[in-house]
Amino acid sequence: MIEIQIVMTGKGYGRASKWQGLGDENHRFSDKTAAMTFLSDRYGRCKRAAIYRDGPKGESVQTGYIYGFRNADWSHAPVDKWLQQDWVEFRQCEILPIAA
Repeated sequence: MIEIQIVMTGKGYGRASKWQGLGDENHRFSDKTAAMTFLSDRYGRCKRAAIYRDGPKGESVQTGYIYGFRNADWSHAPVDKWLQQDWVEFRQCEILPIAA
């Protein structure tokens, strides 16, 4: 089973604006193809960059993507607008037996 963890961050357009956490989500899929289809449907063709972590032998291993886009809350006036980056990381899940 594949799990993707999405950590959403955002900041305003001003120079003094700082990145802040907006929330996080976890989604589970039967395989990597289903996860990639979900991400394609959700983010479309927005800008993305690779995320890397150190592997077991110290080598760089790609574990996900950062999706960057502009976002806005149109539910009220004035409309709030911000830059958003969603950090998406792939994880493999397995069932562990619990000894009695």
